[in-house]
Amino acid sequence: LIVTVNTVNTSVTQSGLTLTANATGAGYMWINCNGNVPVSGATNQNFTATTSGSYAVIVTQNGCSDTSACFSVNNTTCMISISGADLPYSGLSVLLAEDTVTSVPLNAGISQTWNYSMLTDNYNKFAVYNSTSTTPYASTFPASNIYTYGPGNMFGILYGGAPLATPINGYIFWKSDTSGLWETGFRPDGGAYAGTNVFDNPLELLIGAPASYGSVFNNSARWEFPMDKNHSDIDTFYVRNMNKVITADACGALTTPYSYYPNVLREHEHVIEVDSIYLKMGSILVSSMEYTRDTLNNYTYVAHGIGYPACIVHADKHNTVMNVEYYSGTIT
Repeated sequence: LIVTVNTVNTSVTQSGLTLTANATGAGYMWINCNGNVPVSGATNQNFTATTSGSYAVIVTQNGCSDTSACFSVNNTTCMISISGADLPYSGLSVLLAEDTVTSVPLNAGISQTWNYSMLTDNYNKFAVYNSTSTTPYASTFPASNIYTYGPGNMFGILYGGAPLATPINGYIFWKSDTSGLWETGFRPDGGAYAGTNVFDNPLELLIGAPASYGSVFNNSARWEFPMDKNHSDIDTFYVRNMNKVITADACGALTTPYSYYPNVLREHEHVIEVDSIYLKMGSILVSSMEYTRDTLNNYTYVAHGIGYPACIVHADKHNTVMNVEYYSGTIT
């Protein structure tokens, strides 16, 4: 009688927040020792904890499975910082899902676990970014290096203060670089104001970079939309002024219906938008009237390797969630 004993290497090496199973060529399932619950998506040889706790790995090797000892991890720092490499770029095409009914928690601070897996897909949207140099308007919007084009009501929430709640096609011109993602202007391509160039001056910041937990960006932006420009009489302009503070106020792990993101940095944008009507004779301001004023809170969750936020939560001045947009893949 020959008895063959198959052994499983359950030894683990710990380096700070990262645990590495020493077994090679095996199957791995990392678990939270508090309840022995599998960590969603954690099936690699290496595991980096985003939340403090005690973790172990179930190793499957040589047809057998065994569980390692539990290792304590104390996560008191954020594991992610973002740069221009994490922002939209020419050639990026993303699919987006929008939930207009589900409220989600907006906890701030480090080591967060945002479980947004309950989000639904009420509307599908998209964003396709290409080089501004390929358009006839590269010299008109010289600060822009990428643009999006399409019907405004199909764009994702990442459009800033541009008035896009219409089915009319148009351009939005962006600057995406090491300092962040900026809106430089827009141009409707249909309707009564087709062909009107509108410039953000100063530019509007959407995502600040480089950023790590605690980073703060202050931004004031403005655009004027000419409504009946005639040099022989008084002209009417619709003007939007935006004052915002963007704070990287949280980090942690995010779960959406599409994917699990173990390392996410969140930027909270608190913005006050004031819309006014200006009457001008040439460059002289004749009269102005405030039309509307609104305060909004937008939460942008950024992970590496996408080029677009994994999730954006749009809330009102009371932080009541109005809608949530989440990344749902690329356009092929």
